[in-house]
Amino acid sequence: MLVLAGILAAVGGLMWLSFAAIGSDNLDAAFGEVGRNRLWTPALFGWLAGVLIPTVACWRRLSGLIKVGALFLAAGLLLMLSGNVAEYWFLSDLPHQGPEGFARGLAWMTFLLGFLVLLLSLPLCGIALLRARAPGWIGAAAIAVTPLTIGAIFVNLDMLVVPLAVLSIIMGGYLIAHPRTGGRPGL
Repeated sequence: MLVLAGILAAVGGLMWLSFAAIGSDNLDAAFGEVGRNRLWTPALFGWLAGVLIPTVACWRRLSGLIKVGALFLAAGLLLMLSGNVAEYWFLSDLPHQGPEGFARGLAWMTFLLGFLVLLLSLPLCGIALLRARAPGWIGAAAIAVTPLTIGAIFVNLDMLVVPLAVLSIIMGGYLIAHPRTGGRPGL
C-alpha cells in the first residue's frame, strides 16, 4: 500500500515538474486555460494519496506532531483539489467576474486557501520529521519548500510548483524505498 502511495506521489510530482518545464503559455496553446488547469487534478490527487495512504496506514506509530502536520497537509491538498475540480470541471463555463462568476470565484478561493494551508503545514511536517528520527534531509526539504515556493512566486510563476514537485518526488521515492514501514520505526 505504501508503494502505491509512493508511486502516486512521485507521478504527481513529475506531472508538476513537466508543467513547469513546458510553461503555462505552451500548455495554454495546446489545451487552453481550462484544459491546462484540469491537468492539475491528477497531480493534486497523486500527492493527496501520497500523504493520506501512509498517514492512515501508519497512524498508530505516528507522533502527535506528525499527525497534526499530515492532517493539515492533507486538508490543504484536499481544498486545492476540490477548488480545482469545482472551478475547471464543473464551473468553467461561468465568467470569472460579476454576479454570475461568484461560484467560480469561490472555487478559486477554496484552491488558494488550500494552497495557504499546504504552505503553512509543510514546516510543521518538517519539524515533526526532524524530531521523529527521520532522515534529516527529508525534514529539511519539507521546511525549505515554503520559502522556496514563496520565492518562486516572485521569480517566475511557472516555477511555483517546482519546490512542491521535488518534495512530492522525494516523498514518493522514500515511500517506495521503505515499503514496509514508510520510514524508520520512530515515524
